[in-house]
Amino acid sequence: QTCALPISRRQDAMRALGLPFHVEVSHIELQLPPGDDPCDPVPVAVAKVVDIAGAIDRPPSIIGADTIVVDGTDALGKPVDANHAVEMLVHLRGREHAVRTGVALAVSGEIATLEVSSSVRMRLFDRTTAQAYVATGEPLDCAGSYDVRAGGAALVETVIGCLSAVVGFPVVAIARLLQDHAGISSQVGAIEACEALCNAPCRARDPKTAHGCAPTRFGH
Repeated sequence: QTCALPISRRQDAMRALGLPFHVEVSHIELQLPPGDDPCDPVPVAVAKVVDIAGAIDRPPSIIGADTIVVDGTDALGKPVDANHAVEMLVHLRGREHAVRTGVALAVSGEIATLEVSSSVRMRLFDRTTAQAYVATGEPLDCAGSYDVRAGGAALVETVIGCLSAVVGFPVVAIARLLQDHAGISSQVGAIEACEALCNAPCRARDPKTAHGCAPTRFGH
Protein backbone atom coordinates (compact mmCIF):
# COMPACT_ATOMS: atom_id res chain seq x y z
CA GLN A 1 0.00 0.00 0.00
CA THR A 2 1.36 3.41 -0.96
CA CYS A 3 1.41 6.39 1.37
CA ALA A 4 0.65 9.86 0.07
CA LEU A 5 3.05 12.16 1.88
CA PRO A 6 1.97 15.81 2.19
CA ILE A 7 5.36 17.19 3.24
CA SER A 8 8.25 16.65 0.85
CA ARG A 9 10.92 17.22 3.52
CA ARG A 10 10.03 13.85 5.04
CA GLN A 11 10.82 11.92 1.88
CA ASP A 12 14.24 10.83 3.10
CA ALA A 13 12.66 9.15 6.13
CA MET A 14 10.19 7.21 4.00
CA ARG A 15 13.01 6.09 1.73
CA ALA A 16 15.07 5.06 4.75
CA LEU A 17 12.15 2.86 5.87
CA GLY A 18 11.96 1.34 2.39
CA LEU A 19 8.33 2.39 1.93
CA PRO A 20 6.80 3.35 -1.43
CA PHE A 21 5.10 6.73 -1.44
CA HIS A 22 4.21 9.73 -3.52
CA VAL A 23 4.21 13.35 -2.44
CA GLU A 24 1.18 15.60 -2.20
CA VAL A 25 1.85 19.13 -0.94
CA SER A 26 -0.71 20.85 1.27
CA HIS A 27 -0.75 24.59 1.82
CA ILE A 28 -3.59 24.44 4.33
CA GLU A 29 -1.25 25.55 7.15
CA LEU A 30 -1.20 29.06 5.67
CA GLN A 31 -4.99 29.23 5.83
CA LEU A 32 -5.54 27.93 9.35
CA PRO A 33 -6.80 30.32 12.04
CA PRO A 34 -4.76 30.52 15.26
CA GLY A 35 -5.29 27.41 17.36
CA ASP A 36 -5.96 27.18 21.07
CA ASP A 37 -2.34 26.16 21.57
CA PRO A 38 0.06 27.58 18.96
CA CYS A 39 2.76 25.24 20.28
CA ASP A 40 0.72 22.10 19.48
CA PRO A 41 1.76 20.58 16.11
CA VAL A 42 -0.90 17.86 16.00
CA PRO A 43 -3.86 19.97 14.74
CA VAL A 44 -1.75 21.21 11.84
CA ALA A 45 -0.68 17.66 10.94
CA VAL A 46 -4.34 16.59 11.02
CA ALA A 47 -5.39 19.53 8.85
CA LYS A 48 -2.77 18.58 6.27
CA VAL A 49 -3.92 14.98 5.86
CA VAL A 50 -7.58 16.01 5.79
CA ASP A 51 -6.75 18.55 3.09
CA ILE A 52 -4.95 15.97 0.97
CA ALA A 53 -7.60 13.29 1.54
CA GLY A 54 -10.24 15.67 0.24
CA ALA A 55 -8.27 16.31 -2.93
CA ILE A 56 -7.65 12.68 -3.92
CA ASP A 57 -10.12 10.19 -5.34
CA ARG A 58 -10.05 6.93 -3.36
CA PRO A 59 -7.16 8.16 -1.18
CA PRO A 60 -4.57 5.68 0.06
CA SER A 61 -3.08 5.90 3.53
CA ILE A 62 -1.97 9.47 4.08
CA ILE A 63 0.63 10.53 6.60
CA GLY A 64 1.52 14.10 7.44
CA ALA A 65 3.60 15.83 10.07
CA ASP A 66 4.26 19.25 11.50
CA THR A 67 7.18 20.37 13.65
CA ILE A 68 7.22 23.35 15.99
CA VAL A 69 10.20 24.67 17.93
CA VAL A 70 8.97 25.84 21.31
CA ASP A 71 10.91 28.45 23.24
CA GLY A 72 9.19 28.78 26.60
CA THR A 73 5.62 29.51 25.55
CA ASP A 74 6.53 30.86 22.11
CA ALA A 75 6.12 28.80 18.95
CA LEU A 76 8.90 29.24 16.41
CA GLY A 77 8.09 28.09 12.91
CA LYS A 78 10.04 28.58 9.71
CA PRO A 79 11.77 31.95 9.31
CA VAL A 80 10.18 34.46 6.96
CA ASP A 81 13.56 35.48 5.53
CA ALA A 82 17.31 35.30 6.15
CA ASN A 83 17.35 38.15 8.68
CA HIS A 84 14.59 36.48 10.66
CA ALA A 85 16.54 33.21 10.61
CA VAL A 86 19.64 34.90 12.01
CA GLU A 87 17.66 36.56 14.80
CA MET A 88 15.96 33.29 15.67
CA LEU A 89 19.29 31.47 15.96
CA VAL A 90 20.86 34.26 18.02
CA HIS A 91 17.86 34.10 20.34
CA LEU A 92 18.19 30.32 20.78
CA ARG A 93 21.97 30.16 21.27
CA GLY A 94 23.27 28.86 24.58
CA ARG A 95 19.78 27.84 25.69
CA GLU A 96 17.50 24.83 25.73
CA HIS A 97 14.24 24.60 23.81
CA ALA A 98 11.70 21.93 22.92
CA VAL A 99 10.99 20.50 19.49
CA ARG A 100 7.48 19.07 19.15
CA THR A 101 6.57 16.97 16.10
CA GLY A 102 2.98 15.96 15.52
CA VAL A 103 2.04 13.15 13.13
CA ALA A 104 -1.35 12.27 11.64
CA LEU A 105 -2.22 9.12 9.70
CA ALA A 106 -5.48 8.89 7.74
CA VAL A 107 -6.68 5.39 6.83
CA SER A 108 -10.15 4.70 5.43
CA GLY A 109 -11.58 7.87 6.89
CA GLU A 110 -10.09 7.32 10.35
CA ILE A 111 -7.25 9.49 11.68
CA ALA A 112 -4.70 8.40 14.27
CA THR A 113 -2.25 10.90 15.75
CA LEU A 114 0.81 11.03 17.92
CA GLU A 115 3.35 13.55 19.17
CA VAL A 116 7.02 13.09 19.94
CA SER A 117 8.80 15.84 21.85
CA SER A 118 12.53 16.33 22.31
CA SER A 119 14.76 18.88 24.02
CA VAL A 120 17.61 20.64 22.23
CA ARG A 121 20.37 22.74 23.77
CA MET A 122 22.18 25.08 21.39
CA ARG A 123 25.86 25.93 21.62
CA LEU A 124 27.12 29.41 22.35
CA PHE A 125 28.00 30.86 18.96
CA ASP A 126 28.38 34.39 17.66
CA ARG A 127 26.22 36.28 15.18
CA THR A 128 28.80 35.81 12.44
CA THR A 129 28.48 32.04 12.77
CA ALA A 130 24.70 32.31 12.57
CA GLN A 131 24.93 34.54 9.50
CA ALA A 132 27.33 32.17 7.76
CA TYR A 133 25.00 29.25 8.39
CA VAL A 134 21.93 31.14 7.18
CA ALA A 135 23.84 32.15 4.03
CA THR A 136 23.92 28.46 3.04
CA GLY A 137 20.14 28.63 2.62
CA GLU A 138 19.65 25.44 4.60
CA PRO A 139 17.71 26.87 7.58
CA LEU A 140 15.16 28.83 5.56
CA ASP A 141 12.83 25.84 5.29
CA CYS A 142 13.34 24.61 8.87
CA ALA A 143 11.36 25.31 12.02
CA GLY A 144 13.67 27.13 14.40
CA SER A 145 16.02 27.98 11.50
CA TYR A 146 18.27 24.92 11.76
CA ASP A 147 18.51 21.39 10.41
CA VAL A 148 20.01 19.15 13.08
CA ARG A 149 20.76 16.44 10.53
CA ALA A 150 22.92 18.67 8.34
CA GLY A 151 24.90 21.91 8.82
CA GLY A 152 22.77 22.94 11.78
CA ALA A 153 24.28 20.12 13.82
CA ALA A 154 27.34 22.32 14.39
CA LEU A 155 25.12 24.75 16.32
CA VAL A 156 23.60 22.07 18.55
CA GLU A 157 25.21 21.00 21.82
CA THR A 158 22.89 18.17 22.87
CA VAL A 159 19.61 16.50 21.92
CA ILE A 160 17.62 14.77 24.61
CA GLY A 161 14.99 12.50 23.09
CA CYS A 162 14.30 11.41 19.53
CA LEU A 163 16.76 12.86 17.05
CA SER A 164 14.61 12.03 14.03
CA ALA A 165 11.70 13.90 15.65
CA VAL A 166 13.91 16.99 15.70
CA VAL A 167 14.59 16.37 12.02
CA GLY A 168 10.80 16.41 11.63
CA PHE A 169 9.77 12.76 11.25
CA PRO A 170 10.07 10.46 14.31
CA VAL A 171 10.96 7.30 12.45
CA VAL A 172 10.51 4.66 15.17
CA ALA A 173 7.15 6.03 16.31
CA ILE A 174 5.90 6.40 12.74
CA ALA A 175 6.89 2.87 11.77
CA ARG A 176 4.79 1.56 14.66
CA LEU A 177 1.90 3.89 13.75
CA LEU A 178 1.87 2.62 10.16
CA GLN A 179 1.99 -1.00 11.29
CA ASP A 180 -0.69 -0.68 13.96
CA HIS A 181 -3.20 1.48 12.08
CA ALA A 182 -2.59 0.78 8.39
CA GLY A 183 -1.00 -2.67 8.37
CA ILE A 184 2.00 -1.20 6.55
CA SER A 185 5.31 -2.81 7.46
CA SER A 186 8.56 -1.04 6.72
CA GLN A 187 11.05 -2.90 4.56
CA VAL A 188 13.90 -1.70 6.79
CA GLY A 189 13.98 -1.93 10.57
CA ALA A 190 12.90 1.37 12.15
CA ILE A 191 16.03 1.69 14.27
CA GLU A 192 18.27 1.04 11.29
CA ALA A 193 16.27 3.51 9.20
CA CYS A 194 16.57 6.16 11.90
CA GLU A 195 20.33 5.69 12.07
CA ALA A 196 20.66 5.91 8.28
CA LEU A 197 18.53 9.06 8.22
CA CYS A 198 20.28 10.84 11.09
CA ASN A 199 23.79 9.36 10.70
CA ALA A 200 23.82 8.82 14.46
CA PRO A 201 22.90 6.04 16.91
CA CYS A 202 19.14 5.71 17.45
CA ARG A 203 18.14 6.17 21.08
CA ALA A 204 15.60 3.35 20.69
CA ARG A 205 18.47 0.84 20.35
CA ASP A 206 19.38 1.24 24.02
CA PRO A 207 16.64 0.30 26.54
CA LYS A 208 17.97 3.00 28.85
CA THR A 209 17.18 5.77 26.35
CA ALA A 210 14.41 4.16 24.26
CA HIS A 211 11.72 6.08 26.15
CA GLY A 212 12.98 9.24 24.46
CA CYS A 213 11.77 7.91 21.11
CA ALA A 214 8.32 7.03 22.39
CA PRO A 215 5.34 9.29 21.68
CA THR A 216 4.41 11.68 24.45
CA ARG A 217 0.75 11.27 23.50
CA PHE A 218 -1.60 9.48 21.11
CA GLY A 219 -4.98 10.47 19.73
CA HIS A 220 -7.71 9.74 17.18
